[in-house]
Amino acid sequence: MKNTNEVVKPAYQIKAYSPFLAGLESLKEQYNYLPDCSTDDGLKSVKADYRAIRKVEINLDSKRKELGEKARKTLTSINDEAKEIDGKLKKISAPFKTAFELREAELKAQKEKRIAELQVKINDIKAFSDTTNMSSDNISDVIEAVNDIDCLQGFYELTEDAVRVKSNVLDSLGKDLVDALAREQVAIETKKLEEQQRITDLKNQAQQRLNNLMLIPVKFMGKPSEEIKSKINSLSEYRVPEDEFGELYGTACQSVLTVMEQLQAMLSQQLLLEESQAAQAKSEEQQPIVSCSADKEVTPAIQHEAVQLANQMQAETVCNSPDVQMNEEPTLIEVSQFLSSVSGSTVSDFGYLLLSNDERHEAEALHKIKEAFQYFLQKNAA
Repeated sequence: MKNTNEVVKPAYQIKAYSPFLAGLESLKEQYNYLPDCSTDDGLKSVKADYRAIRKVEINLDSKRKELGEKARKTLTSINDEAKEIDGKLKKISAPFKTAFELREAELKAQKEKRIAELQVKINDIKAFSDTTNMSSDNISDVIEAVNDIDCLQGFYELTEDAVRVKSNVLDSLGKDLVDALAREQVAIETKKLEEQQRITDLKNQAQQRLNNLMLIPVKFMGKPSEEIKSKINSLSEYRVPEDEFGELYGTACQSVLTVMEQLQAMLSQQLLLEESQAAQAKSEEQQPIVSCSADKEVTPAIQHEAVQLANQMQAETVCNSPDVQMNEEPTLIEVSQFLSSVSGSTVSDFGYLLLSNDERHEAEALHKIKEAFQYFLQKNAA
């Protein structure tokens, strides 16, 4: 078995060191002892032996420097000659180097240009992901256009990037399409509700206009004949706007005619009433003049008491006087006399109730008018 502890001697290559190597073994044998400086002779002997060994070391260092100087000179010569030869070689190789470097620069520029152009194409694919203000139909068209892009052809080094970008863009467009469809559905439903509300509002407005039209006669109850005549003339020139009444246009046209007929009847009644009042005033003018200051003071009170009395006697009159009933079709004279007997404030109260758009108020007003008229007839009959 080989001894692993055996010391391997180095292979020395510098031949100039051979004499030193040859004397090395003898020095080791000669000075192979432990120095003892405990005595003067021992100290002297140790110092002498050190100087002997040191002399060999100095000679070795001198030899090293000598050999190193020669080597430096040789290395300098080698370097100088190599530089001179390299310069001559460069003159020969320079045209070749220049030629291929120029070509490589051209190829590099061409590659960079191609890469830049390919990157522009990839950026163009990315731009498809911007769907701002697009409808679902537009987004569907964009998705179809992106699907038609062939990223496996013409992208060379950037083929993988192009495929990845296309996939990401399609994913983004798919989400945007879903969102756009949801928004459009909401917009459709909102538009339907708005249209339904608009139609409802128009119908309500048309119905209100129709109600106002039909209630014109009530507003002219007790008005002078000239005002009634002016309103009749105004209505005769009035043209019902179809866009304002919509589905109620036909009803509105018929209502205008009906209102005019009612106003005409009211005008006839008012004319009779005004003639009667004029005749009564003329008759009173012919009677002796009597101080009426007390009457002026009592008149409001009398009117108030008359109204209160009428309200109290309405039910009693109907129950206690079954033989006295209102005619189904009262005469114009009876109506005129009734209207002249009712105070203006009472007529206003009736009109307010009839115009209130409240069924309970309207029924109350009609009931009061009927009872008041019955009481008027019963009073005249008595």
